[in-house]
Amino acid sequence: ATLYWRAARRVVDAVARHEARILVGHSFVFVAVAVLSIGLALFGGARYGGLSGVSYGLIGPLQALYHSLAARYWKAPAAPAVHIG
Repeated sequence: ATLYWRAARRVVDAVARHEARILVGHSFVFVAVAVLSIGLALFGGARYGGLSGVSYGLIGPLQALYHSLAARYWKAPAAPAVHIG
């Protein structure tokens, strides 16, 4: 996530900057699921500790949710017109 964050700050092209910012959130979905899994493993005890591995099944649905919300609320800037000729 940090690499995409740095790329988003350094890129001068608006379309590439938008793409890097979307990928920052994409990476944070993985981080959130990993934190959930670690939390369940450490603090879940006998009742919820076994769900720590199963929690990685949330990656797909959470990625779909993130990208659908990102497409709805964070529109990509228009690409510059390319002159052919």
